[in-house]
This record gives sequence, structure tokens and C-alpha cells, in this order.
Amino acid sequence: LEKAKQQLTTALSSLDGFSSGLSSLKGSGSFRGDRKDKYIKKIGDTEKKLKKYSKTHVDNQKKIDKKLKQLKEDQQKLSMTIGSLSTRIGSLYSAAAQLDC
Repeated sequence: LEKAKQQLTTALSSLDGFSSGLSSLKGSGSFRGDRKDKYIKKIGDTEKKLKKYSKTHVDNQKKIDKKLKQLKEDQQKLSMTIGSLSTRIGSLYSAAAQLDC
């Protein structure tokens, strides 16, 4: 999950760069009249799609962060339980050893 998170962060960064480059194209071009309107509309539509796509990835990134946090907490709880069980087993082993005498 950590690798996926890193790859997603990289992809989002690239997507933001691409989106910025696309926005800069709105003012460029030598189109006039209807062609210019269509050109600007196409760029606007593409920007909307990119924003939606980016939002989906940001949401996925938040889900990954949440899952990683949960897994780390679970790991910590399990480590504490294992340590507690190990101590208890040691105590029981000592008590059993005393019974054999």
C-alpha cells in the first residue's frame, strides 16, 4: 500500500502539471470566431474531466492513508498482545516447572 500511495502521489503531481499546461493553452492559438469558441470549450471540457479524475485519485489516496493507519494500529495491538501472551506463557511455564519438583 505504501508503494501504491507513492505511485499515486507521483501520478497526481504529473496530472496537476498536465492540467496547468492545458490551462495555459486557453489563451494561445490563432483561432478566431467559432473555431476559437470550440477550442476553448474543448479545453474546458478536458479540464473538467481532469479535475474529476484527479478528485477520484485524491479520494483513493485518502482511503489508502486511512487503511495504512488502520493496519499500523492493528500491527501495534497485535505486537502488544503477543508480548502479553509471551509474558503469560513464561509465568505459566515457571509455575509448571515448580509443580514437577
